This record gives sequence, C-alpha cells and structure tokens, in this order.
Amino acid sequence: MLQAGLRDGRWKAIHEVETDHTRLYDLARDPGERHDVATDTPELTARAARYRDHLLNWLWRAPEGEAR
Repeated sequence: MLQAGLRDGRWKAIHEVETDHTRLYDLARDPGERHDVATDTPELTARAARYRDHLLNWLWRAPEGEAR
C-alpha cells in the first residue's frame, strides 16, 4: 500500500493513496498516534484535506522511486 506522510509542528498526516484516506494525529497530545483526529471537527477535517492535497502534489511531482 502506497502511503505518504508529513509533519507540521505538532501535526502528522498520513495519506493512503489506494483508499484515498488521510489520517491526522496531534503528536503533542497523542505521541503514540492512537487517535486519528481527521474527522473530529470541521477545522481538523480541513487541515487533513490541506495536508492530503500537499502530499498528493508531492507524490505526482516526485522523481520515480523517490515517492515509494
């Protein structure tokens, strides 16, 4: 399964390409990444969508092999 992830301060996003699902973790409150907060509030849903878009742009532009 192809996944891409990024860290932005206290936030970590992981996008699963095949399922088009993005998980979002608040590492300040959940360093063990046990609670996906991507759908907890409209603000967090929007944050996860921005990170998903950023990750997909990176995947499409990454040289062959770099995104794997």
